[in-house]
Amino acid sequence: MIRQAILGATIAAFAAPVAQAQDAYIGEIREFALDFCPKGWAPANGASVQIAQNAPLFSLLGTRFGGDGVRTFNLPNITPTTTAATSTQLAGGEARIYEHCDLEGWNLPLGLGDFRPGDLRAPYSDNNVSSVLASPGWQVTLFDGPNFDGESVTVTGQETCLVASNFNDRTSSIRVTRAPAGTAAVASKTQTCIATQGLFPSRN
Repeated sequence: MIRQAILGATIAAFAAPVAQAQDAYIGEIREFALDFCPKGWAPANGASVQIAQNAPLFSLLGTRFGGDGVRTFNLPNITPTTTAATSTQLAGGEARIYEHCDLEGWNLPLGLGDFRPGDLRAPYSDNNVSSVLASPGWQVTLFDGPNFDGESVTVTGQETCLVASNFNDRTSSIRVTRAPAGTAAVASKTQTCIATQGLFPSRN
């Protein structure tokens, strides 16, 4: 009971909005075009952190990403987005979609063309794509609508985690084309951060 009371009081103390976290929800993940995380944020790099200093975040994450749950817990490890094919490249002639971030989980090769949900074989399932890799000179446009409609995001080279572009598990139809002449994949490594301060999220 005492531990719960202390944890509750700590959460209340930290749950108020703070300017440094830009009114984010505690546990929210954002990508910044910086080489550091702003005040009120921490790198989402899998680091082990102290529960005592991060009680509100611990109450939300628990030991889902690791830690002993007594003194420490781990932050999620999200690789910053890189829109250029760097260490991983396809030899040519295809694009590939992956179930999980970091080009992990099941994967499915795609040639040039349009792909609706019914066009793709198992293990693909609708709204279940987290990263994309394309041959040099190719681009992949992901749509959240089943008929190449709704919101979309275009990847040239690779996108290692669609969480950063707010398109994780939203892909319903896919268009694979050759990139327009003169289009170059831009290597723009950014900083992926998790809010440690801010508004305490509610389910209601």
